[in-house]
Amino acid sequence: MAATILRHIHFFVFGALLMVMQGCSSESDNTSTESAVTSPPLIAPESKENSVIPITYKTLYQQPFLGIGGEWDTYSYTNNSPSEDDFNTIKARVSWMRPGLVRIMILTQWYYNNGHYNWDSPAMQQLYRVLDYCQSQNITVILTDWGVGTPGQPERDWLKTPGIESITDPNYASAISASLNYLIHPKGYNTIRYFVMGNEPNLEVVDWNSWKEALLQTKIALDSLMQSTDLTLMGSDESGDPRWHEGAVDYLHDTLGAYDYHGYPDDTLVREGAVEDLVLAKNQYVLTNDPAGASKPVVLTEAGVTPLTLMDEFDYGVKMADFAIQAMNAGISGISAWMLDDNSYPGFNNGMWRNSNQGLTVRPWYYLWATLSRSVPKGSYIFNVTSTEPLFRLTAAQLPESGWTIAAVNRSTAPIRFSLQLPESNTRQFSHYLYSEGIYKLSNSSLPLPTETIDYDLATPIAYTLPGNSALVITTVLP
Repeated sequence: MAATILRHIHFFVFGALLMVMQGCSSESDNTSTESAVTSPPLIAPESKENSVIPITYKTLYQQPFLGIGGEWDTYSYTNNSPSEDDFNTIKARVSWMRPGLVRIMILTQWYYNNGHYNWDSPAMQQLYRVLDYCQSQNITVILTDWGVGTPGQPERDWLKTPGIESITDPNYASAISASLNYLIHPKGYNTIRYFVMGNEPNLEVVDWNSWKEALLQTKIALDSLMQSTDLTLMGSDESGDPRWHEGAVDYLHDTLGAYDYHGYPDDTLVREGAVEDLVLAKNQYVLTNDPAGASKPVVLTEAGVTPLTLMDEFDYGVKMADFAIQAMNAGISGISAWMLDDNSYPGFNNGMWRNSNQGLTVRPWYYLWATLSRSVPKGSYIFNVTSTEPLFRLTAAQLPESGWTIAAVNRSTAPIRFSLQLPESNTRQFSHYLYSEGIYKLSNSSLPLPTETIDYDLATPIAYTLPGNSALVITTVLP
């Protein structure tokens, strides 16, 4: 998130190759004129040539996927005051999502004041509510300290911490070390697997050398803890300036065990399919310039499609599905959407549901993002999928406990038919979650419901017609 509570206006900037091709329409069924293909699994958009496009394992990162989730901050929980009933509703929605990861803010001012520590402040108590839940559900936490403000930049004064002058003040690294040692021992939050020092440092800190110095100090302060736990330093957390990502890889690869960045492309770029190129380039930079890069996750720790003011609209869910599918096809290790809950910040409108004063009503895109999160759990292996249809994209995941998830998006106005052959010959039950305007279904508790459930004989290809401006998740994960 940017230095103030206002959202980003930073876009991905890169070129994209556009292709033009028409899809065709027909009924959804489980038949095809194609012969079954054994292995690897195949996707066949039914174009005029009825060509078969192979799905191959992604070549960038062979370790399992970390998952899909969202930002879950408690900055304004003390002011918006979600009741216990409200928090139970929030937990029920997150429980249905089964996120593989969440990103969570922490501020040093919540527990540190001129050399004194207070682990029982109201702000820390709100943080514990979320961490308690994540621990109980084994959700990977990316904990992010948002810094202590920047001298000469009064708009960042809300981050100031008494007794810490700047991020290069040794007291800052000491406070971070004390907080993580307390949270992991004795609080027992061992699902805090990644720590990010400084939110969007290219915007918050601005000066690369200051951030680098602070990160190295933090690494020294955390060395003992990281050697005895699964905690890993992640960075750079840049937003809109790839030079910081590249600098982190070039000069800090011995310090960072994982990489992350934020992405807020304009929908024009998403619709053109340009996100995949950007993610691929960032991943490739890690592989080329970090000797251990192949073993390090690269995570989109804030993901959204600008303008964020359109989050209330149905179309936002289609845009986010497109974003996620492209990123997964390019080899991203995990994706955290901006964000879960409007209670997180004052006057906030960027969550999957509104705040407590507005009845926690869900926005349409919750249906799609929650379903993706649930259906592509951490530990999945993502397949790289290529489509010849310019406005149709699809990705596939082999699930860790057996089974499959297919996610597709159609950005055109016309229906597009596709068929797929999985490398199995048995019968499996798949739930369809169709996100099409006026069709997607929620329960009385505002939880996603499948639009249909079908037993597929996998000896023959699955065939489906996806309406225009729609997204689809087909999964063996039970409803």
